[in-house]
Amino acid sequence: MGTGADLSTTDINSVTNKNANRPNHCRRLKPDKASEFGFNFIVRIITDNDVVRPFGKISGNIEVETRFPISHLGLLVQFEAICSMRYTSKFEKQTYFHNGREMILEGTKLVDDYGYFESPIQYIISPFRRGSAADANIVFPGRSYYPFSLTIPENPNLPAGFSNEFGSLVHRLAVYLKKETGHQVAVEVGDKPMRFNGHFNLRNIGLKEISIECFYMKSVFTRKKVVEARLSVHSSGFLCGESIPFRVEYKNPKCYPLHIFVRLVQNLKYNASNKSEAVKRKSKIVKTVHTQIENDPIPEGVWTDFLHIPENQEPSYKVHFMYSVTYILQINVKIFLEIDQIDIKGSAPIYIGTTRDDVETLRTGGMSNIVVPQGIPRRSGSEASINTISSGRSLPPSYSQLSSRTTSWETLPPPYEELELIEEDVTLEDPSRTTSCSPIVCTCHEWRAK
Repeated sequence: MGTGADLSTTDINSVTNKNANRPNHCRRLKPDKASEFGFNFIVRIITDNDVVRPFGKISGNIEVETRFPISHLGLLVQFEAICSMRYTSKFEKQTYFHNGREMILEGTKLVDDYGYFESPIQYIISPFRRGSAADANIVFPGRSYYPFSLTIPENPNLPAGFSNEFGSLVHRLAVYLKKETGHQVAVEVGDKPMRFNGHFNLRNIGLKEISIECFYMKSVFTRKKVVEARLSVHSSGFLCGESIPFRVEYKNPKCYPLHIFVRLVQNLKYNASNKSEAVKRKSKIVKTVHTQIENDPIPEGVWTDFLHIPENQEPSYKVHFMYSVTYILQINVKIFLEIDQIDIKGSAPIYIGTTRDDVETLRTGGMSNIVVPQGIPRRSGSEASINTISSGRSLPPSYSQLSSRTTSWETLPPPYEELELIEEDVTLEDPSRTTSCSPIVCTCHEWRAK
């Protein structure tokens, strides 16, 4: 095959033909086979199932049904992840129209010689090559079958598919035939959507403890804190289906009524053209737990509880500029003063993954040691446990003491309509990858003049 180019920043729609007299050099939509080959024919992709798993295999047959002989110089099938976006945005009082289409699978390359994007996950039935009609392969009239088998990598860094008002992300199999006449380019002749819930391995990043501090002072001229709270979590990474155990320590010397919220917030970012004016953001509250503290004469206390992550929650993803999925853990304390109400907030990045296993475990069985808390009661409001700091209550039990289960890949992520719409602004901390084990510390405060 021809030489490839890295596709990490290549926009499919911006790929231009080197020769203006060679139309449709890089057609990305499903082509009209009649115009490309002179007649129409049917290509079906028949697979054992339509679910994609890390280090799994996709096996099946390509069925070609035609009334006329098809001459070609190459035939292959490959796995693709295509992100398409189309929307408008306003930036500096101007309206912009954004339209983009990218293959976001890592390792995808543009093959100039044949005018198509080569996926790193492909099965070559007949190698692409240059030649004349005398060198062509023939698909004879009737039905022909070509078996194939694709192997998915152990850790494909891919998000779950989506479809909303901004665009869509589709995982699919695509079949390409290389023409033996004319421009001799690779033509997409068939495709099949596949189901993939995304994949993010927590072993690939350095997880840290999370500590979020927030406090309220009446004035900048005093160091006296009226109310302060600290949210602590033993790790910054959890799996879909797990519960996040947390601990909130608070100090309230004047014993004001408090309403404390702890939230898991999902932040989505869309960018059709890798430009600042094209950025669209969407934030959703995935889960919330809360407690109220009223008529409590004790000025200090501890609240422990859990945030449950849905089993089909989309994993974290931040590789391609076009689409990212990040999460933050947020604490919000509402303080009810004598004649006023004050809100103090704090947040820190947190990762949602699909496995913690090493490559060898993924190869032999796949995500067998995922752990999920079992039998944890759901608590909220006044039912949550409130203890004094002096009681010495420890954090909830470690995950090593809890049972395990295997992740389900058969379900798709929930539609956004099923998630709770966030009612207030969320500060997004950019979760950068690191191998450090130091804790994540976030300090927030609010003061008000006397």
